[in-house]
Amino acid sequence: MDDVAQAGSHSAAGQMTGYLYQCELALLELAERSWEDISIEVRMEVLDDVEFLYAETKDPFVLLQSKHREKSGQLSETGKDFWRSVASWIDALTVLGCLSSGTVPLLRLVTTQVAAEGTFLSQLRRGPGRSAERALAGMERVARAGEPRSTAEDCKKFLGLTSAQRRRLVEAIEIHDVSPLMSDLDSKLARMLGIRPGQDAGAILNEIKGWWYGMADGHPPGAEPQISNVRQSGSNPPGPWSAAADNAKFRKAPAEAGAFAFPQVRDQSRN
Repeated sequence: MDDVAQAGSHSAAGQMTGYLYQCELALLELAERSWEDISIEVRMEVLDDVEFLYAETKDPFVLLQSKHREKSGQLSETGKDFWRSVASWIDALTVLGCLSSGTVPLLRLVTTQVAAEGTFLSQLRRGPGRSAERALAGMERVARAGEPRSTAEDCKKFLGLTSAQRRRLVEAIEIHDVSPLMSDLDSKLARMLGIRPGQDAGAILNEIKGWWYGMADGHPPGAEPQISNVRQSGSNPPGPWSAAADNAKFRKAPAEAGAFAFPQVRDQSRN
């Protein structure tokens, strides 16, 4: 295999892993949130990688960008992972009409990399060290430098906001770094889904994951993946359908209307 073909193969593999990671992260976080509120639903690839909504609402309360990198390393202040997330959030908040007023959803960046201490990225973590004010100053400094070229347009979009809009945006950003790698998600997912260790635990988890991937992929070309809601069946270990399909809700993107015949189907149009 020549160098170009090999590079393309690695890129495709990385993109696939990133997408699968996004799917499993959505399921993991949905299962975790559902212990507190079973009305919470998840939507993928509409306004953001992953979005969380309350039942019967049209606007998300969380927008989530997922970034999976097999190699350990630091999240860069000038890198695409961060600045393209910022640009995506600006687009989403514009659609939601909350850049200047109203409630801004939590803007989460979940990354397997490290937000190094001393960077503005570390100041956007949840906790006592958080400082949106210092992070905003750091972001403006980096954005005005205009480098590298790969993120210049994203930085320009950020600087194109008013100072008040930039502040509202940054105050809503939360970075969750050192997130588990794809290979480490299964144990957390099993716990959140209530699957007890045992001979069939792996098979049960794989059944649920297979069903979940089908929900993300089983839509017409060009249509948006639907919203799904997975609810726990008490404390019993879920079977392939008892914790998922039997208690699922699906909200479809506008392009999907009438395209599915799953139980409890609802239209997710924002109109």
